[in-house]
Amino acid sequence: MVTGRNLIIVLAIVAVFAGLHVLRKPDDEQLIKNQLSVLAEQATKQAGEQPMETITRAGKIAGLFADPCILKIENPGTEETLHHQEVLQRVTMARNVFSTLKVSFYDINVTVASSHQANVILTMRLLGQIDDESYTDTQEVEFDFSKPDKTWLISKVQLVEILEK
Repeated sequence: MVTGRNLIIVLAIVAVFAGLHVLRKPDDEQLIKNQLSVLAEQATKQAGEQPMETITRAGKIAGLFADPCILKIENPGTEETLHHQEVLQRVTMARNVFSTLKVSFYDINVTVASSHQANVILTMRLLGQIDDESYTDTQEVEFDFSKPDKTWLISKVQLVEILEK
């Protein structure tokens, strides 16, 4: 019966580790990366997208932002404070320029400063169609995240100038 007893012990250990894995809460870095995945997914636009879907996606994107949030562009040196309605309008206008759009994030570096503040630097790639012409842009973007309640929200977006002309 020594083998049966060992089998029960091994099964109990496996069950404990499986339970811990299921109950394991995602860490802040993973929660932030999940928010970025939602952002990329909702910003992406397929050909023939219906107006209602555009509005729904823009609303989901606006929901990822703190109210208010800051948009900073180094060149031409602008900084704006935007509220949810303004984020919604800007996202809708930007997506309407494209007939198709694919948004991807690469080289994501998350730094969690505290339980309520984090910073992310990543490379954003846009591939799309504007009036039957291909559009491609790669940009370094810095995000500040805040966690006022239980959800990480984007509190600042900064487009980082990499090369100066």
